[in-house]
Amino acid sequence: MQEPKDWKFPTNNRSRHPAAEESRQRARDERVLADIENWRSTARSRPTAPPRRRRRRPWLWALLVTALFLVTVLVASAALLNSVYEERIHPAVVIGDVPVGSMTAEEATVAVEERLERFRDEPATLRLGTRTWQPSTTELGVAVDVEGTVRRAQAAGREELPLVAVWNTLLRQQEPIIVPYAMTIDSEPFRRYLQDIGEQINQDPTVPRVVVEGNDVTVQGGGQGITFLREETESRLRQSLLSLSTEPVDVQVFASVGRVDSANVQAVQEQASKVVSGPVVLEHEGGREEISAQQLGEWLRSEPRTVGERTELAVRLDRVEIETYLRDVAKETDLPGRNARFQWTDGRVQVLQPSEPGRELDLDAAVSAIQDAALSDARVIPLPVRDVAPSVVETNIQSLGIQELVGTGESNFAGSPSERTENIRRASEAITGYVVSAGEEFSFADAVGEVSEEAGYRPELIGDNQRGLQGPWAGISQVSTTVFRAALGSGLVSVQRVAAPVRVPYFEQGGGQPGTDAVVTLPGENLRFQNNTTAALLVQIIVGEDEMRVELYGTRPDWEVELAEPQLSNTVDPVGEEFWSDPETESGQTRLYARAMAGADTVVKREVRRPGQVPVEENFFSPYEPLRTIFARGAR
Repeated sequence: MQEPKDWKFPTNNRSRHPAAEESRQRARDERVLADIENWRSTARSRPTAPPRRRRRRPWLWALLVTALFLVTVLVASAALLNSVYEERIHPAVVIGDVPVGSMTAEEATVAVEERLERFRDEPATLRLGTRTWQPSTTELGVAVDVEGTVRRAQAAGREELPLVAVWNTLLRQQEPIIVPYAMTIDSEPFRRYLQDIGEQINQDPTVPRVVVEGNDVTVQGGGQGITFLREETESRLRQSLLSLSTEPVDVQVFASVGRVDSANVQAVQEQASKVVSGPVVLEHEGGREEISAQQLGEWLRSEPRTVGERTELAVRLDRVEIETYLRDVAKETDLPGRNARFQWTDGRVQVLQPSEPGRELDLDAAVSAIQDAALSDARVIPLPVRDVAPSVVETNIQSLGIQELVGTGESNFAGSPSERTENIRRASEAITGYVVSAGEEFSFADAVGEVSEEAGYRPELIGDNQRGLQGPWAGISQVSTTVFRAALGSGLVSVQRVAAPVRVPYFEQGGGQPGTDAVVTLPGENLRFQNNTTAALLVQIIVGEDEMRVELYGTRPDWEVELAEPQLSNTVDPVGEEFWSDPETESGQTRLYARAMAGADTVVKREVRRPGQVPVEENFFSPYEPLRTIFARGAR
């Protein structure tokens, strides 16, 4: 029986058989080897090409050698330059106007010192027209630091790189390096010197003026004014000093024109002639006043006015002179208004004296009217007056708020001479009914009016014989003291109060306390206080046989007042007696004028307390001198 064969499925691709595939691969390898061998044989039979020659570039070698040479030269030059100028100044350096290039520091110092020799003698020349000033360096406060300047010069130009320095120095034209002087200028002497020059230069313009001599009117004067411009001159002088310039420095000034042209002079002469051509007459209710032509000429003034770019002269009358004249005229024309006076009667305010309007001279209008009349043909003018309404009138009595008693003050004047008693009554009558509006001040002088013998007051001895203090004020201070006590107890703000020099017995008798007096010597010392309540205050004075009472009516304020007992210290007892001559005492008779009172420093403390507020404390101080017993003796 035969062995079975390896059977495979039949296929159309015979090459798939392993033996056939191997045979085909060997055939391919042989063909490749044959092709290689064929190419080699063909290559050997071809002619060989000649080798290519290299191109040579000699110029490149020359360039490289030249560059290397130049770099070597520059580096060597830089090294040489550094070594040469290590102790010398850069060749292009100039100090101010002195070339110091290539110099040593010592050589540069000598050159600069030689240049400064002239500068120190005459650092600058100031010039104004033909006038010149040549200050010294000391006067100007100028100092030059030579060593510092040379050090700056040594450092100049060394900030460049070595190769750049060689190039700038050797291969091209070097620009000069300017080194300024190390200079200091002390501002105080510098400006003081310029201020002195300004005082010599400054000149007000000579203003033309009108001169009146009788009926002749002329215009005289007229010249240019000069104003020194310090800041502009200072700037120019500093620049000149810093550069050591020898050129003069022009002083800067401003010239103001003071002359006027001929046409204006003629017009001014005509105006001035009109002013003095005749008197100016003022008419008023009391008569007329005449201002003479001579008086107008004395008041005549001229003043320059700038019109565009030219100066013109104008005439006028001096306003101050006219006002002074009119104030004297006003004494004749003015009529003071009179406030209404009231009195408290049966629990209400009644009119004691009705108000009257016043009149006063309208000062501004009167001055203008006189100025106009003097320059015109209408030389008779009525004086302008205006009505003055009184501040307190009877028609507003209900709005014053006077509805109750606010405070009182009392004093006793028993034993006073008849003239003193009469003065007390007269002054009290003059003040009674006076009203002080809310927020305003009470002035005793305003309330009492004129105090003089012409007004009915009688003189009395009120001082020592050596000073001759006699006059009509006796008794007036009794009234002012009583008014002050009413204000003090009411908590009103005191504005002016003058204590008596001594403890006057009349002020302390009847329970009066020391330190509660207030003297007046009109028109000198006065009594003033402020009505700091919310309503007006009515001052009413009641005078009895030996005592007086001041009542203040208004609206009671919301504060309480407490007055402490007077505190006396430094008490000095009086020594001896004095005798004063009294023209009212009969010849050969002597009477007691004032009993002795010790001197003392007296303080009265007042405290005003308001709800919710810190109490206000005040001390009223009275430094009393001792009063010796005084006798009045009749002249023999």
